[in-house]
This record gives sequence, structure tokens and C-alpha cells, in this order.
Amino acid sequence: MQPRFLCAIALSVLTVGLAVSVPAVPALAQGTRVSEPTGGFSYVPPPGWHTKPFPGLKYKICYTNSLGGFAPNINILEETAAVPLDKYMQISLVGMKQAYTTFAILSQKPFVTASGIRGVRMVVNGTTGGRNMHQVFYVFPGANDRKYVVTASSLASDGNRYNAATDASMKTFRLR
Repeated sequence: MQPRFLCAIALSVLTVGLAVSVPAVPALAQGTRVSEPTGGFSYVPPPGWHTKPFPGLKYKICYTNSLGGFAPNINILEETAAVPLDKYMQISLVGMKQAYTTFAILSQKPFVTASGIRGVRMVVNGTTGGRNMHQVFYVFPGANDRKYVVTASSLASDGNRYNAATDASMKTFRLR
């Protein structure tokens, strides 16, 4: 099966655009762990961010206050791909390049969570859905060929503003 990585891109942009029109919910208390039992994972969102179920997505989105009509957010998707993580990333890049009008990989490197999960962190800037985006993708392997694709999205004009917060959050990512 070919990975559907570009689906994560489309959903991240869709999610953000709609998240700003949904009434706000209270921010989580600092250090609150969000658990997704059906996905078998949990993580601690950035301080002051919110979580809520979102129509059409299997897992809750995590977002902060809207800036410039766009709510920076984290969403998590999973898929099954019977390939090693490095091959998954290679195949996914083909789809990603097609999903963006402009596309630049700023960095791609290993990322290890505090619990020892070895994944990949890729930072990109690009135009998709008519928006200039800055996105950080964290991809983690799971059992039975599962791949967890975490997408942290913000406007490109915000640059690296949220990177430290989303990195710290993803360091807390755990599988059961």
C-alpha cells in the first residue's frame, strides 16, 4: 500500500481553517496528558493549548488561539504502510510535493521521544489550500506497520514561533 501522507497535509489545512470558526473551549491545565485509547497513544499538548473532537477526524485536534484568521494546530492521523519508516518518508515526499503549490523542506532529521520512540521530524514551508504554511511533521512507527503522522501547522509568517512548543509536546508522545 502506498502511504497517503498528503492526506495529512490536506486535513491539517482543513482542520485549521475550520478550528477558528468553532467556539473556544477552556485551555488544558499545564501537563495534562491527552489519551487516545483507540489509537493507542497519548501526549501532553503545549501549555495553554486546547483540545476537542473535530468532525471527520478520528482523534482530537489540539490548537491555540487564532492569529491572522488561522489557528495553529496539531492533528494526528494514522495509516498502515508495510514499509520501514525511511521508505515511508521517501514515498510520502512524492505526494507532498504534489500537494503544495510551492514546497521547501527546511530540515529532516531523527526525532526521539522521551519514551524512546524513534521517529522522524520534518519541517516544511509551502503553499497549499491557498495558504502559505509552516508545518512540522513528526512520524512515528507503531505496531503492525502503523505510522502515526503528527502535523503541527501554522502560517509561514509565524516562522518557527511554535516549533519549540510542539517539539516539547511531541517529546511526550507515548504508545501503549
